[in-house]
Parts: sequence; structure tokens; C-alpha cells
Amino acid sequence: MYRAVTYLAFQNNLDYEDEKAIHALLEKSTITFEPGRVQQVYINGENVTEVIRKAEVTNHVSIVAAHLSIRTALQKLQHQLAEEGGIVMDGRDIGTAVLPHAELKIFLLASVEERAERRYKENKHKGFEEDIEQLKKRSKHATI
Repeated sequence: MYRAVTYLAFQNNLDYEDEKAIHALLEKSTITFEPGRVQQVYINGENVTEVIRKAEVTNHVSIVAAHLSIRTALQKLQHQLAEEGGIVMDGRDIGTAVLPHAELKIFLLASVEERAERRYKENKHKGFEEDIEQLKKRSKHATI
């Protein structure tokens, strides 16, 4: 979800620090998901599943995710999805801040090296390569 919002900001040439503008854009947008072997992510009906994994989004998602109004809006959406049931959610805050009373929680831990290697292979398969050392550095900062 945070990647989708970051992509929205990118597509609309917004400053990633401009919380008010990003929030206003989010309020006018619709983010939806289509389940399947690989979940598809849509913004206003456009499939953005692949593009939200590109470096421009990845490099700025933590900035957008730090905005309180964005977190609040997306947590509301996450609660709505959970209320509908039949869903598996992943993310750093899902089991603690978003759904602290979830029926089932599974926490997976991996080393910085393992996470970076997995992301490197995933990105390479999708046709965009990143420096593995940069991925390690980013992964280290993303640790809970």
C-alpha cells in the first residue's frame, strides 16, 4: 500500500516530503487488490504491481510511509480489508500496530544478507538490477 501511494506521488511529480499534497491525492484515489498466485495492485484501475517495485518507489517509500496522515489513511483501509475476512496481510506493522488482535500472526525473520539477496533476485528476474550492497544497506535500515 505504501508503495502504491509513493508511486502516486511520483506519477504526479509531488515532493515526497509534502504530506498534505500526497494525502489529498490519496483521498482522491482508489487502491485495490486482486488476489492470485501473485497479488495484483491497482491504483484507479491501473495495474501497478510491477512498477511499485522499481527503484524510484523503493528509494522513497520510507519517506512517504513516515507521514502520519498517510499511515492513518492506509491503516483504515487495512482494517476494512481485515473486516471483510479471508485475507493474509504482510508488513512491518500489521501484527503490532494495525491488527494487534489478529486471530493468527506469523513472524518471519531473515538476516539482512538474506533479505537483500532475495530482493536482488526478484528485481533481476523483473528486469531491473540494483547494487546488492545498496539493497543490504536499505534492508538493514528497514529492520524492525
